[in-house]
Amino acid sequence: WDSTDVFEQYKCIINEAAMRMFHIEDIHAERLQFQRRMWTTSKTELDMSLNPPYEIVGIIKDFNTGHLSKSTLPMVFIYYERANPFSFLMGRYIPGKEKEAAAYLEELHREINGNADFKYSLLEENIARLYEKDKRVSNAYTLFTMLAIFISCLGLLALSLFDIQQRYREIALRKINGATRKDIMIMLLKKYLLLLLGSFLISVPLSCLAIHKYLETVAYKTTISWWLFALSGIAVTGISLLTLTLQVRKATRINPAKVFKSEV
Repeated sequence: WDSTDVFEQYKCIINEAAMRMFHIEDIHAERLQFQRRMWTTSKTELDMSLNPPYEIVGIIKDFNTGHLSKSTLPMVFIYYERANPFSFLMGRYIPGKEKEAAAYLEELHREINGNADFKYSLLEENIARLYEKDKRVSNAYTLFTMLAIFISCLGLLALSLFDIQQRYREIALRKINGATRKDIMIMLLKKYLLLLLGSFLISVPLSCLAIHKYLETVAYKTTISWWLFALSGIAVTGISLLTLTLQVRKATRINPAKVFKSEV
């Protein structure tokens, strides 16, 4: 807008999202026709059926007005020169001087508006409130994930305890025939590593599908990187091996004589 613009004109500015939505390539060759007349003044007739098309005089870059999971809204701006009683004033304050800035604005507000209520908020706080729900959901996912890992470790510990105790005789025989602790540890862990590999191969496609379905509702999203799954697999394998280590090390230290003696 410039000094020649007035409220009683049929000119508008659009953003890039509106340009894409209306398939506009050259703004000088296109006009925007509103469904109904957007304004009347005392200088013009009040016939709302008069609704000329708007000339597009400029384009602005897209900017977000809400949650970043939503796409940028197509916007059309018209010139409005009168003060809006419901508008907000925005200002920037020196970091660390929030209280001083608020006190100054409150005093200025009182001088202009008397005892009218003075309310203000920080832009950072308003943006943070947009994502409060996301943080709660993230915390809930994290909590349930930790619980699931803990329960899985308990199940793995119980399974390994039962399985290894059933194989004490086999372990004793192998030790008698010269098997080292390393050989026995590899033998015992091999089964569980295969189970972990199988579960990983099953869970990765399911996780990709779930993430893809979730991201369909998000406008601005990141790509699904392979290293996320690799890191998850390494972490789960490490936790599982730590869970199994106690039982496996205990099994490698058994005395074959005591094992056979208890069976007699």
